[in-house]
Amino acid sequence: MLNAEGFWEAGATLEAIYNELAPLTVDGVLFIQLRRIRNGSFRFTIKWTSPSDPRFFSVVTASTLREAYLRAAALLGAV
Repeated sequence: MLNAEGFWEAGATLEAIYNELAPLTVDGVLFIQLRRIRNGSFRFTIKWTSPSDPRFFSVVTASTLREAYLRAAALLGAV
């Protein structure tokens, strides 16, 4: 596994991001979402089953996919 920054620089796609992060989750459940917010800009959200309580999700949200990926990777220990 590359470190998060190196993985991103290698040309991460949504599928590659999913394949990199999903195995690090408790049960392999990972969602990547793009949504438009009120001011017309976009927010990327990556969420996965919370290790402390599987009824809830751990979530990172950022204005760029790169930033969301790097935050999620850090929380999942991919750095």
